[in-house]
Amino acid sequence: MQLADSTLAIDDGPLADRLTSDAIDREIAELGRLVALTNATIGRRVDTAAADATLRSLVRDDQLAQRLNLGAIIGTLAQQAAQWLYDLVGRPDPNVLLNAQAVVGILVAVAIVALLVRGTRERIRNETTLGVVAGEHRVDPTVHLRAADDAVRSGRARDAIHSLYLYAFATLAAREILRYDPALTDHELLRRAAQLPRADSLRDLVQLHERVWFGLRDASAPDVARARTLATEAIG
Repeated sequence: MQLADSTLAIDDGPLADRLTSDAIDREIAELGRLVALTNATIGRRVDTAAADATLRSLVRDDQLAQRLNLGAIIGTLAQQAAQWLYDLVGRPDPNVLLNAQAVVGILVAVAIVALLVRGTRERIRNETTLGVVAGEHRVDPTVHLRAADDAVRSGRARDAIHSLYLYAFATLAAREILRYDPALTDHELLRRAAQLPRADSLRDLVQLHERVWFGLRDASAPDVARARTLATEAIG
C-alpha cells in the first residue's frame, strides 16, 4: 500500500486462503467494511480552531489570575505597612488614616490597570506578528507548477500529479476564491468548493490525484496531461 510518505507492506496471503467459493461473498463484504472503517478513521481531523481557542482562553484566564494575585499581594503589603506605622506612631488621626487608605487603594488600582493594559497590548502584538508570519510563508502557486514540470522531466508522473493538485488549490487560495487548509480531507475541500463555477474539474482532479497518490493505480504521462488540463480548468 502506497502511503503519502512511505510504502506499507501488507501480506494478503491469509485473506486469499479464506476466499473459498462458499465464503467469498462474506469475506468481500467484511473487507469492504474494513475499508470503510479505515476511510472513516483517516477522515477524522482535529478541530484546530477550537483547540487554539481553548488554549488561548486557558492562557488568558491564567494570566488574569496571576494579575489578581499580584493585586492581593500588594494590598496585603499595604495593610502590613499601615499596621507597622500604627504601631510606630500610635493611633493616628482617623481622617489621615482614611486618606492614606484611599491613596493606597488608588495606587493598587492603577497598578492593576497598567498590568492589564500592558498584557492586552502584548497579546495584540503577538497575534498580529503571528498573522504576518503566516502570510509570509504562503507558498507561491508557481512553485508547485515548477515542481510539476521538474517531476515530468524526471519521469515522476505521480509526483507531477501531486504538484498539479497543490497548484490548483494554492492558486484558488491566493485569489481568495477558496480557503485551503491542509488539515482538511479532500472531501471536505470539495464541499467548500461545491459552489465554484468549475467545481467539476476540481473534483475530477482530486479523484485522479487520490487514485495515483495513494497507489490505487500507476500514474502515466496521459494522467499528467489530464491533471494539468483539469488544474487549468479548475482555476479558470
